[in-house]
Amino acid sequence: MNKRKGCLLYKYEKEVDTGSPSDVQILDSPTNPKKRKLLCAPDDSEVLMEDDDGPITQADLERWFVHDWNKGTPIKVSVDECINNFLMSGLSTKDMPVTKANLIDVLCDYIMAIQDNMTLQMTWVRSFNPFKIEISVKDLQNILRINLDMTLKCFDMAVRLLANKDSRMSKGEKIKDIKHYMDMHFWRMVGFGKLPKYHEDPTTEELAKTLDCWPSMNYYITGCKYVLMPWKLNECYTLFVIDHVGQTLFYRVNTNYLVLQAMVMWGNGRRMEFVRAKILRINFLIDLLSYEDNPCRYAIPANIQQRLINISTKE
Repeated sequence: MNKRKGCLLYKYEKEVDTGSPSDVQILDSPTNPKKRKLLCAPDDSEVLMEDDDGPITQADLERWFVHDWNKGTPIKVSVDECINNFLMSGLSTKDMPVTKANLIDVLCDYIMAIQDNMTLQMTWVRSFNPFKIEISVKDLQNILRINLDMTLKCFDMAVRLLANKDSRMSKGEKIKDIKHYMDMHFWRMVGFGKLPKYHEDPTTEELAKTLDCWPSMNYYITGCKYVLMPWKLNECYTLFVIDHVGQTLFYRVNTNYLVLQAMVMWGNGRRMEFVRAKILRINFLIDLLSYEDNPCRYAIPANIQQRLINISTKE
């Protein structure tokens, strides 16, 4: 349900006719008591409709479709409904144009409204290099849930997106001090905190691969100013920063979202300023769905892809 208020922008203005009093015809009430009947559209207390349970007021409609929606009341959305769902169509208004924030809110609300089990298990984002990662619709929903931490595979995908973004910079934009981003793959391989019987030590070659240049970039690890290595211990995350002179620093935070922000800002010569977790989660979701090298992008419904295009063109 569109939350914005204003005058509806009709597609064909000439078809809107105010009419005259003589055009009005008074109709008798329908004989079927189970049929809803539209009365009028006045203030919050006046009755708009009637059904088997009694009269329905404007306040009732607002409570059901606005307040309940704001509380995150889920609705079931199937794959077939992904094309022409009213959430994704949006309403243009004359006095309040659609903003980028409006488009993002509608996109997030729509994804959170999906309840169909088959749809939730579908893979919408996949990456193979340097190892396979699959992100399902359920994973995307969990990214938007502020009370849940990011899963390890989502964190690995976020680091991969950082490396991919750096590789697409022009020569003039590339940072002077190259950073090597490491994901949680190294932490999993080492098996820190696990009993030997539950973990097999990696080979030297396997450990060395974690320091290889990212597939989309061209550098040697010895030429990097910083090596950024995330770590996890007792549900607490730490970012180890190793520079070329042998110094090792660490930055400890309570969520891996903050670790990602630190990895982005480290070495830019400015004071680190962290954004709200909600904003970071939304931006990460949009980056995932907009990932150009995603072989599963055609599994994403066409209306969501169009919404992403609209978001990217908005200032």
